[in-house]
Amino acid sequence: MNISVMNSKDNWNIFSKNRNAIYGVAIISIMIFHFFEDIANSNLSGGGLGFLGKLYNTFIGSVGVEFFVFLSGVGLYFSMSKDSNILHFFQKRIKRILPAYLMVAIPYWIVIDLIIMQKGVKMFAFDFGFVTFFTQGTRTFWYVLFIVFAYLIYPFVYKILHVKWSDWGKLLILLIIALVIQFLPRIVAPVLNLNIEILLGRFLVFFIGCWCGKKVYQNACINNIDKMGILFGVMIMLCGFLPVTKIVVSKLGFRILMCFWGIFLLYCIAVSMRKMPKRIVKILEQFGKMSYELYLTHVAIRALMNVIGIKTFYFQNYVFCILISFVFDIHNCKITKKADLG
Repeated sequence: MNISVMNSKDNWNIFSKNRNAIYGVAIISIMIFHFFEDIANSNLSGGGLGFLGKLYNTFIGSVGVEFFVFLSGVGLYFSMSKDSNILHFFQKRIKRILPAYLMVAIPYWIVIDLIIMQKGVKMFAFDFGFVTFFTQGTRTFWYVLFIVFAYLIYPFVYKILHVKWSDWGKLLILLIIALVIQFLPRIVAPVLNLNIEILLGRFLVFFIGCWCGKKVYQNACINNIDKMGILFGVMIMLCGFLPVTKIVVSKLGFRILMCFWGIFLLYCIAVSMRKMPKRIVKILEQFGKMSYELYLTHVAIRALMNVIGIKTFYFQNYVFCILISFVFDIHNCKITKKADLG
């Protein structure tokens, strides 16, 4: 991505104009990441494919999750501004996340815990209810739990965004809260932190997305200070390669690096949508419309295949994994759409 994409006439609404298409980019990038992650964890991590994976994981990695989380923060501001009734807010959120999770997680944990592993009903309940996420670091559906926490805390965040402080003062408060969430468990509960850092580390980009959501809603222009903030991600990424500053970046942690680098990449993608062929944008939008359901189906199928010995670090197996995910996802989307209409 080239920094020259920045334009003096950029408006914050670039993050909402092609939101579904960006979601499409996010889910595609995550599925690619999972393949390279599988290769990195296998005995096939050498050679050209291994090198390509290292390159991808360095500059892209799981940044698609950052895209999802940032845009969720933006979208929640729109939702709360249109209807500030908290009960209605939570009802809409439950309809959005629960049906898809139930359709994927229940059969998945039945197969894993009750049929294959034969661990019993108690372990099924613990896995399904995310208890083992905290106790054992079981991360299969961690994103669902993060979204639940994000929804629960959002009304509080929305209030912060409307206190009589400067915009930068509000952002500072949100950044402090996010960093406390991320770093405090490292100090007081390091073992627990190892299990749940994948969730804690995403509140930073979520809160920034919430803060930006107000600007998107107001159709505000992206001023020079805003652009400096967006370019901050480039600076951190470059510092990660310099011997003098590499230690500092490593101390801050990978999640902080990918938060700000991800925001920069997200901006570049949003700007690029202007010149992208409409046919490609339409295809990406189709991916984006089913991105949440596809994500759940994909991680479940991928995990199940590896448990039964069909290793997804083999390219043909991973292609099969994606195809099966699409088949199940089309079915799940139809059901969740009916739930939304109901």
